Amino acid sequence: MPYSNSNRHQARYVLQPGRRQAENGKTIPMWLVYILECADKSLYTGITSDLEKRMSVHAAGKGAKYTKHRGPLILRYTETVASRGDALRREAAIKSLDRASKLTLIDSYKKQALGPT
Repeated sequence: MPYSNSNRHQARYVLQPGRRQAENGKTIPMWLVYILECADKSLYTGITSDLEKRMSVHAAGKGAKYTKHRGPLILRYTETVASRGDALRREAAIKSLDRASKLTLIDSYKKQALGPT
């Protein structure tokens, strides 16, 4: 059977989860800032380009030292940002908030996710 050029590069353009298409056709990671609620009700803020993988690492107790013995963990907030640098800056901004402000942020995220009532 002759080789078909029409399917030659088809697989190249399938985006992987957690990645976005750049203008030059390459895929680049999407970065997320997330907040976890630990079993002791404390809040942990982190960044990742693969949330599913990062959550499994946390669940296995091999993520951050802070979360290692504070499971089970509940994902309470996610925010997509353009780059790793933006994610680091947003993480620092969230970490500088007091607990009440973080809970307000989480609450507004829940309301936005649920939509108008």
